[in-house]
Amino acid sequence: MTNPELSNILRSPKQKIASFIHFAKAKFRQEKLKEVKKLEPYILKNSVIFDIGAQFGQYSKQFSKIHQGSCIIYAFEPFQYSRNILKKVIQGKKNIKIFSNAFGNKIYESSINIPIKESGKLGPGLAHIGKEEKRDFVQQKINVQTIDSFILNENIVNLSFIKIDIEGAEILVFEGAQQTIKNFRPAIKCEIDENLIKRFDKKPEDIFKFFKNFNYKFYILNKDFQEVSGYSVPSDYLFLPQK
Repeated sequence: MTNPELSNILRSPKQKIASFIHFAKAKFRQEKLKEVKKLEPYILKNSVIFDIGAQFGQYSKQFSKIHQGSCIIYAFEPFQYSRNILKKVIQGKKNIKIFSNAFGNKIYESSINIPIKESGKLGPGLAHIGKEEKRDFVQQKINVQTIDSFILNENIVNLSFIKIDIEGAEILVFEGAQQTIKNFRPAIKCEIDENLIKRFDKKPEDIFKFFKNFNYKFYILNKDFQEVSGYSVPSDYLFLPQK
């Protein structure tokens, strides 16, 4: 199947139904509530949180409630379909700001790949930059910034937490955030999967080596937040700065 135009898929009845279902689930389910409550002790009151790969706002809406709503959440979602749903999900929440840019290790224009499922619908949760070899996909042009440049441009002075889930490109974002990590020492929740990061000719160990140089400790986000020395299985990991 050749890649159809993204606009044609978005206009299709099946995608419109999928859009409503995506919205309803993100708006009314509380699937990330318990996890965010566990993360709350690692987030400072009255600070800034980055939700990178915000998708439909499942994390952002929960972050907006912690510490009596004192934190400001910057929700980054470059895929317009997901961002439109995100806007509806967090409507009325004044402490969430939405941005359309992606992050990387340099400033440039790129494209995001959105896989097409066998049903003909989009797979927005799998949207990514980098190689796409196994599935049909459509593309959308995006702007890529570095976190370091964004921090300076927005005059942010109190970043305390980063949640990032961007299908393997996490290491590129960290490479573009070295000054931010050095200055702010944020806690970081990061998805790591060796099958995704290899799109960029990287390995999970590269992320752990990167943060060891900044004196971070690592925890796998299972029931007990078990401390680990490096990568073991595809999972969400928590990186905590040490004094």
